[in-house]
Amino acid sequence: MKNKRLKSWRAWRGRRGSASALIVLLLVLLIFFGVLSLVTTAADNRLANRRAEWVSAYYAADQAAVNVVADLRRYQISQQTSQPAATRDATVKQLQGYLEQLANVEQLETGLEADSDLLFRCWHEDQAIEVGLSLAEQAAGANKPQLVINRWTAWQEPFDYDSDEGGVWKGELE
Repeated sequence: MKNKRLKSWRAWRGRRGSASALIVLLLVLLIFFGVLSLVTTAADNRLANRRAEWVSAYYAADQAAVNVVADLRRYQISQQTSQPAATRDATVKQLQGYLEQLANVEQLETGLEADSDLLFRCWHEDQAIEVGLSLAEQAAGANKPQLVINRWTAWQEPFDYDSDEGGVWKGELE
């Protein structure tokens, strides 16, 4: 009987460390998942900040494009009142000259097959809105052409895949 008690005592005494080991293992797992959640949260926060900067730059460029179109329409109306007999080509040249004076506006070339008489980009940081405007007759019997928007697109510099500053990894080690 004494021998049985001694064996059960030793068995019970041997199991005491397994509870501690289990608690230590659980503690290590909790710390691991806590650190993992902190790293994930920090990455999500950086991504959200980058997205917020991009979106605010987009809307700032959009607002700049709206202001440029409004300025062009005001300028066109003022020119029509001072020179009512201007031809279509002369009006386009006047508007192009006015566009050259504006800051953060990049005037683009319009080709023979272009659907726009005026083509330009309004920049804010690395975002741009590309706007195409055409002169169209305002109404039947009216000889004053009106600016009509026929292109309004977001534009960004293309990503340079061949640059040595990160880009796409080629799989070569130096």
